[in-house]
Amino acid sequence: MMPAKKILVLMGLVLLGFNGCSNSMFMNSTDSAVVIYGGLNMEEAEGDTLQNVVVELINPAPKNENERYLFSHTKNNVFAFSEVKPNAVYELVRFEGLQVVDHWYNSVKKRITHDFNIPKKSRPTIKTGNPGSIFYFGSYRYKKLKDGYTLEKVPGNEQENFVLKKVKRLASGSTWETVFEKRMNELE
Repeated sequence: MMPAKKILVLMGLVLLGFNGCSNSMFMNSTDSAVVIYGGLNMEEAEGDTLQNVVVELINPAPKNENERYLFSHTKNNVFAFSEVKPNAVYELVRFEGLQVVDHWYNSVKKRITHDFNIPKKSRPTIKTGNPGSIFYFGSYRYKKLKDGYTLEKVPGNEQENFVLKKVKRLASGSTWETVFEKRMNELE
């Protein structure tokens, strides 16, 4: 085996190891960061499943473009960000849906990503607080319209508790797990 191939194989194994051992969504410590979380139901999005959510830092103004946007992968229609600045304002600006299509002629699955940009006037915002805190962005339902779509807010503590249970599972083994557990107890 050539040295370059060995390096690639080792890099692949390292990445697989990190992927299996830690949860990249919750790498930051509760000492320096804040978590925002929420839910987005995509049932009316023509076969799309929620793939990614993007928030923008509004206040304080970002020092550079790398600070402006945060991207979160999702699982089971929930999203969470742990790279969040304390005492800041964020706005939900975009989400992505993933659709897997079977091709009849060759049985190959094709992955199609759809971007959904949220109109400025209807973007949900959230203000974060002190490090070690968690903040519920809310739960939303994608609603198809004749000329596009809208996001409807899903009210109620039951919905937050439902989302919280899913996010807590994603945070399993991290320093955030006990913070989510405490919030679940407050909601009961």
